[in-house]
Amino acid sequence: MFAFVMEGWGTDEKGVIEVIAHRDATQRKLIRLAYEELYNENLIKRLESELSGDFEVSICAPLRTSI
Repeated sequence: MFAFVMEGWGTDEKGVIEVIAHRDATQRKLIRLAYEELYNENLIKRLESELSGDFEVSICAPLRTSI
């Protein structure tokens, strides 16, 4: 579902945007929970390790507010 955008060299920022930015709070929460169940890893922490700067903030903030 979401791991494909973070595998290999670098992160597929367009993929991250497609998965996170075009979803409402309920959908983001479901994505976060599904990722954590499938990969046994915290999605927000993983994104923080993959992203940086304003892009990290703009992607991670909506995930935090959907908790």
